[in-house]
Amino acid sequence: MEAVKSGHAAHALHLLQSAGFAPTVTEHPSFLALSGWVHCNLEPPNLTAARENFEACIALNAEIEARYLHSWFWAERKAGFGGAVCDKICRWVTESQHYDQREKAAFALRAAILQFERAKDLEFISPTDARGYFRSSLRKHLDAFDYHLRIDGGDFARSYKYTRDTAFKYFAEAIYAGVPDEIFDFWATIKEEGSGVSCGPLTDGMSYALKLMDERTKGDQRRLLGRLTQLRDFLQGRRLHFDIDDDRTRLIGLLEQSIQRRRAAR
Repeated sequence: MEAVKSGHAAHALHLLQSAGFAPTVTEHPSFLALSGWVHCNLEPPNLTAARENFEACIALNAEIEARYLHSWFWAERKAGFGGAVCDKICRWVTESQHYDQREKAAFALRAAILQFERAKDLEFISPTDARGYFRSSLRKHLDAFDYHLRIDGGDFARSYKYTRDTAFKYFAEAIYAGVPDEIFDFWATIKEEGSGVSCGPLTDGMSYALKLMDERTKGDQRRLLGRLTQLRDFLQGRRLHFDIDDDRTRLIGLLEQSIQRRRAAR
């Protein structure tokens, strides 16, 4: 509606509510979605009404125009207390058949960023919970990166950087906390899911993690050697996907070096 685009959402809402439309119109998903969009653009937004309208559409598995969902997401985001709703919006888009790869890529990236921000909020309050969110963020970033690989003109560089940086952060935090097994469990989960996401953006973070392991890791060295060997074997057997094979080769080499150093030290 032009009234909304020109900053007159209140007038647009008045038109919707005063037109006397029959229930067959007002209960139709297209009308509900339009009404939700208008409520998002009010000053201030009426998020309660927007949620009621959009969630009615979702319950009907109806297609909601992507621009309406973008408005809803940012209205919730700016309000500062709609994190769970933002998660729901991202999940709806990425899991629905109604949206193309470009829209899925955009919302997958937002979902990953939300998890990272939660991790940062908890980093010094509850480090264990923070690591869980860093892990979730990294997994979602891999999904977002996979979407960006599939589309022309996707924000490939930005998605790669976010995934790479999150890998650095999560892997390092696991080692600082004395739980390097978490890193190997993360890799194993990707293999077990068989999703085919590219592990390329993890390469630099894992390289740094191997360096930290040499410097800081104490405890059961035999177990750690076994985990390193297992990951190397996964990579050599091509049971994990890399969009650039040189990343796989480099990481196998680094793992082999770490394995040999530990064997020599025994």
